[in-house]
Amino acid sequence: MKINFLESKPLVKRLASATFWSLLATVFLRGSSLISSILIARLLGQKSFGEFAMINSTIVALGNFAGFGLGITTTKYVAELRLSNPLRLGNVLGLCNIITIIIGAFFSFIIFVFSSTLASNFLNSPQLINALRLGCLLIFFNAIHEMQIGILSGFEAYKNLAKVNFFSSLINVLFPIIGAWLYDLNGAMFAMIFITFLNCLLCDFTLKNEYKKYNIKLIYSRLAFQEIKIIHKFTLPNFLNNILVAPVLWLGNTALAHQPNGYSEIAVFNAANQYRSLLLFLPLIIGRISLPIFSSVLSENKKKSTVKTFIITVLSSILIILPIASLMSIFSEQLMIVYGSEFGKYGSVLIVMLIGLSLNGITAPIGNLIIASGKIWLGFFMNLSWAILFLIFTWIFTQKNLGAFGLALSYTIAYTLHSVWVFFHGIKILRSL
Repeated sequence: MKINFLESKPLVKRLASATFWSLLATVFLRGSSLISSILIARLLGQKSFGEFAMINSTIVALGNFAGFGLGITTTKYVAELRLSNPLRLGNVLGLCNIITIIIGAFFSFIIFVFSSTLASNFLNSPQLINALRLGCLLIFFNAIHEMQIGILSGFEAYKNLAKVNFFSSLINVLFPIIGAWLYDLNGAMFAMIFITFLNCLLCDFTLKNEYKKYNIKLIYSRLAFQEIKIIHKFTLPNFLNNILVAPVLWLGNTALAHQPNGYSEIAVFNAANQYRSLLLFLPLIIGRISLPIFSSVLSENKKKSTVKTFIITVLSSILIILPIASLMSIFSEQLMIVYGSEFGKYGSVLIVMLIGLSLNGITAPIGNLIIASGKIWLGFFMNLSWAILFLIFTWIFTQKNLGAFGLALSYTIAYTLHSVWVFFHGIKILRSL
């Protein structure tokens, strides 16, 4: 298929605008998270920081259940319906809001009830019960916030999202540090709850303007439940995709928690993972903005625009991630020692994580092409294969007491094999257009 890039200026402009504002938004948020993480590590010490990381990992893992994959669902349907059928979109969003509140509240309640069992039997740390109970509120507000972000992404309201994240980044640095300084781990957790609650309020205000702009009225009556078919068609397989990533990483962390010096090793893995997240946000931004665009051009049967979007997003990911990952690998020990002198000897953990990150980041836009094309169940089986591989290698390496290095190696091996499958199937989809 011959592609004339001179004809793709509107598409390029659309991608460039979305990328700029998404980049700005995420720089604020991820940068503040990294700074906050470093300062909290220095305030709490390596072992307590490992406990803080374990609580966060647990919240993220369980939050995937509470969110029910509705963030991606709302992005896809807002992108497809905001212009063509705003009335139906009001039904879809009303249904998603209802489901998010019910499921978020349910899982928060379940975790509160079983926090003692979870802390003692799974995390191997009974003293974390109170932090887990605080985390229940964080799970609920995170579920709402993730759906709000999904809706804003579907509207391509990245400029407004950048404003929200700028405010969030300011309090994200200040409040957790004050909380950790005054009340240690529980203080840091309470600060995170407060921040997420404020983010929900800001996003709600922003969304009201978008609804007014597109003349969308959210429906909470029985009419909304006419759209329940999207739960089986799209949301359920996407939910299964979500619960195969964060919860599997959480299982890896729990395996470390039962090893000698387990929470110190978790602290090391989390420190490396913070740098991974900082770098990964660039290709993930491209991946996030590509989903509504892929959904839009595929629904309009614009084959050339689909191919152009694929080429632009994949090449952008490669050009962004590989040079930065290489530079970070060279200075891996210096980057790790920022968390404290005891972290400096673990530069190899960061290097291994960066290799896996590079493959994950480059294939992120391709994964969104698979989702936008409606092959969501295929995406589930792809992630299932990654999860199985990760758990197999985690079990092997924990038996050898490789600690954080073994967990990072499991992550990278699993993503290497996963990325090969994703890439070749993305090419297959383009050839079938």
